Amino acid sequence: MRSRMQAGTLTLLLAFWTFIWLGIPDGLRGVAWEDMRRTFDVPIDALGVMLTASTVGYLTSSFISGWLASRYGMGMFLLFSNLLRGVGLIGYAIAPSWWTLIAFNVLFGLGGGGIDAGLNAYVAAYYSAGRMNLLHACFGIGATIGPIIMTAVLSLGESWQWGYAAVGLLQFVIMLTFV
Repeated sequence: MRSRMQAGTLTLLLAFWTFIWLGIPDGLRGVAWEDMRRTFDVPIDALGVMLTASTVGYLTSSFISGWLASRYGMGMFLLFSNLLRGVGLIGYAIAPSWWTLIAFNVLFGLGGGGIDAGLNAYVAAYYSAGRMNLLHACFGIGATIGPIIMTAVLSLGESWQWGYAAVGLLQFVIMLTFV
């Protein structure tokens, strides 16, 4: 019985940790956007295209998350969602063109929507409303940390790509925890 409680606590802590990482890239984008648009020589309103691409991916995976999780299991579904998100983040760092960046935004959104829907469903099914509130507070922690990370990267004289590369690599570490 005790080991089952410990496993439940570890799973909940993993969900909290993952939601922190779910929020971090949202904060990166706000600080990096001006440098990103200069890199790709796009107008300021091109951000709308970028956000639309990630939203399409996010909503798509959110809509099919229940079916995918029931077919492949929640663990495998979350592992794959984290993989997509990590590829999307690394893709930000290596994208050679604007339209490549947009394609990576779709992958990023697919991964994020899967993580969000999957962990929300899991926490709702097995934990209290208070735990669900903590889960969403963790997203806010991540969204607060993201700008700090990108500001630090830019303050060191590095390009915005380094901030995305670092967060993307750490996303793969989180992915491994779902193994």
